[in-house]
Amino acid sequence: MIDIIPQHCGVDDCYQNNIIAPVSEFWDINYTPVLWADFNFINKEYHPKTFEEMSLDVGNIDIRSEIWRDFCGVSIRSQHYQVFEKFMHIIADQIKKDIPVGVTLDSNYVPWNRHFQIRPHCLLICGISEHSDEFICCDGDFHVEKRCKISTKYLYDKYSEIITFERIQVPEKTPGASIKYFIQVLQKNNPRKSYDMKKFIEGVSYCLANGDICNTNIDISKSDFLLDITNICNSRHNFKNGLQYFSFEMDQSSYAMIIELMEEICNDWETIKGLYIKSVLLNRKKYIEKGLGIIEKIEENERNFEQKLMVLLERELES
Repeated sequence: MIDIIPQHCGVDDCYQNNIIAPVSEFWDINYTPVLWADFNFINKEYHPKTFEEMSLDVGNIDIRSEIWRDFCGVSIRSQHYQVFEKFMHIIADQIKKDIPVGVTLDSNYVPWNRHFQIRPHCLLICGISEHSDEFICCDGDFHVEKRCKISTKYLYDKYSEIITFERIQVPEKTPGASIKYFIQVLQKNNPRKSYDMKKFIEGVSYCLANGDICNTNIDISKSDFLLDITNICNSRHNFKNGLQYFSFEMDQSSYAMIIELMEEICNDWETIKGLYIKSVLLNRKKYIEKGLGIIEKIEENERNFEQKLMVLLERELES
């Protein structure tokens, strides 16, 4: 069995907790640049009738994987729907090489899952039982500190993707190359980000006008909308940490003010999360009415932040 330590990075994000963080820790790699991908926003439902019909996402897994490869030297390969023998061979072959294997499945199929939302979930396989009938897994995302066991045939029946890892050589980045790469990451964000935020504001206004908070029985523990907002909050904290790392590597105090603005954005998203929980638990839409103005402030601050950051990065590139 591979000696992998389950990770929980303070965010509810299985790709970070169960894939990037433990594999990077195992190979002694600093994965902080991966967090540069976390300043994004995607609105998948422009005309929701209720808060639970809203669908918000950060949409950054592909960009994260690119940074993990280009900056950190970890290349991934995804494989789908193999026959059972091939499925077992791929995993066993990697384990023999002392390399863990990621697997994706719906969260409701995870035996130790105490959550209620059904979302894609990543596990990290770090061993196979003596009789090859069970996988030994790490799942820090569900706050499981010890290793878990799951039947090989059960996981085969439920999985959607196998993720294998390979260490590759990457050239050391000069400060100029790092700045260029950071700019490219920001440019890969959703080009309709500001528009999506404005449609989100319209959606919140519509739901408030139609009494969604007071007229529906929302179980807060099963709220997909709350999970989406939590993921957005996590992404902003992640990006702030990635920006602080970048500032430290560049040795530039000029990033202090923009990091302060990012801190304000993080706090405002957390406020939105808290106000929604209050609205549901107390059945009072006044808290979300208060939050609507904060969301409008966030939209303006995120737009201004991104513009200021791009100007700062381009100025650094020219100097």
